[in-house]
Amino acid sequence: MSTKRVKSKNLFDFRLSGVVDADIQAYENEQNEKMGMEKTEMAAQLAAMSDDEFCVMLNGMMVGMVESMFTNPLIAEAENSCNQSTLTVPTTHDGKYDVLVLVHTPKAIAKVQSRACIIYAHGGGAISGSAAMYKGFLSHMAMDCGVVVFNVDYRLAPGTRYPNNVLDFYSVIKYVSLHASDLGVDPARIAIAGESGGATSVQGPWY
Repeated sequence: MSTKRVKSKNLFDFRLSGVVDADIQAYENEQNEKMGMEKTEMAAQLAAMSDDEFCVMLNGMMVGMVESMFTNPLIAEAENSCNQSTLTVPTTHDGKYDVLVLVHTPKAIAKVQSRACIIYAHGGGAISGSAAMYKGFLSHMAMDCGVVVFNVDYRLAPGTRYPNNVLDFYSVIKYVSLHASDLGVDPARIAIAGESGGATSVQGPWY
């Protein structure tokens, strides 16, 4: 194993060539053909959309993607193996607003006190997606990890502006921490997670 340190500010000591692998390019071309347009035409259509139109389009894509990814017998089984409940967290950072949180609790640990939990922010670029879309997937996460998952339905653009999505998520973190005993959660075992646009909400509270 080499002990030479990487001196570049990048992870690897080589310059990216900007070449897309042929199989990736072929797959992209195939997908464009299925959608009935080429890349330049698609870019032009996207550029002509208003913010609201773009968000509607992206949310439609998100619905299709989530359905194809999460339609699985294991996901359905996990959803049925969890107690499904909700809670609302009051906030005042952008007027009075109650953040909806879906709670996925494995039935096997429903009566256990001081449980570990994950507070999760769904993906969607902070302009699409919803907690409801992730209900099955996060129920599976709850079952797989043996934890309670708090699935945060934070506000999205253009209905709100950054950093309100981050502050919505942060408010839920504070609420779960402060009400850990009532929620049956161990305050020393609270994790936060998310992906894509949701990762921004997860990263924000660190600062």
